[in-house]
Amino acid sequence: MLVIGEQGKVEADVRAGYVVINGEIKGTIRAEDKVEIHSRGRVCGSIITPKLIVDEGAYLEANCQAENKRRRQPWKQTRPRREHHLEAGCGSHPGPIPIQPVPGQLSL
Repeated sequence: MLVIGEQGKVEADVRAGYVVINGEIKGTIRAEDKVEIHSRGRVCGSIITPKLIVDEGAYLEANCQAENKRRRQPWKQTRPRREHHLEAGCGSHPGPIPIQPVPGQLSL
């Protein structure tokens, strides 16, 4: 388990079973079980995990990939992929980009 505290700042690629983010991380996060980004957490980079939890108020600018522990057969895409882009650059935004409130937590 890796926990980044509220005052923590990490600039690295990390690999752990379970990652909890209360501070700031820039890099690639690979978690075997799940990643939690709490309301004061800031993530810039990439996240690869089977389960992602993002609290309201968290800042997330990342490519996210849901990957199970067991490899599956590649899924054949039948329609064009839609891409969404954020205008603010990582680190240049004065504060968190608000995530639309959802009762409880958002789990992917």
